[in-house]
Amino acid sequence: MASKYKGKNHLVYGVGINDLPNEPTRWIVNGKVIRCPKWRLWEGMLRRCYRPEKRSVLPYKGVTVHPDWIYRSKFNEWLNSQPQNNWQELQIDKDLLVKGNKVYGPDTCCFLTNRENLIFSPRLSTKLGCVFLNHSHRRRNPWCSRTEFGVVKYQGYFSTKEEAEFVAMREAIPYVIEIANANPHRFIRDAMYRWIDDWKRELAILEERARVATSRNALPLFEIK
Repeated sequence: MASKYKGKNHLVYGVGINDLPNEPTRWIVNGKVIRCPKWRLWEGMLRRCYRPEKRSVLPYKGVTVHPDWIYRSKFNEWLNSQPQNNWQELQIDKDLLVKGNKVYGPDTCCFLTNRENLIFSPRLSTKLGCVFLNHSHRRRNPWCSRTEFGVVKYQGYFSTKEEAEFVAMREAIPYVIEIANANPHRFIRDAMYRWIDDWKRELAILEERARVATSRNALPLFEIK
């Protein structure tokens, strides 16, 4: 029979309040420690926001937790209300619903797959593709363009960085639209479409930059429906 270890009633990372002292934070099963999934998610969120070495990392710099979610019970209430029954297989996200958000809270968070979380991230908010300088290629076309969504796909070599950025983003957006369309939850899809609309506008800007930066004819804007 599994023995239970009850969570201690102390501040977690100097902030979090475990107001559910009778609910375990972990179990020992056959000699192995099994952490409570809800506790692990709540504790991990607090760790990213309030552990000193994490607070200095750019993605979490200035990020805080909503006053309600300081309490374990309030976080669990939100967790139990989410439409995804498979939340243990997903990742909690604070960026999709509110762009530029810096607060983990009940109105700003949702669950995404790992791939969705990587795509709809501030770190990829301006360029969906990858562009790099290839010194081994002939000098007149040194810039390489590629997208990396599960499968690496190279679009070719270009004479300017602007042209490579445009092609990388042009090829990535249709794939991202497929990802958004596949999500079963309307409120998540709508948020993804807002990000995609911003990327379409960014694509038009990149096309103009590529047109100015190259002496060739303007590249055709990828038709996005």
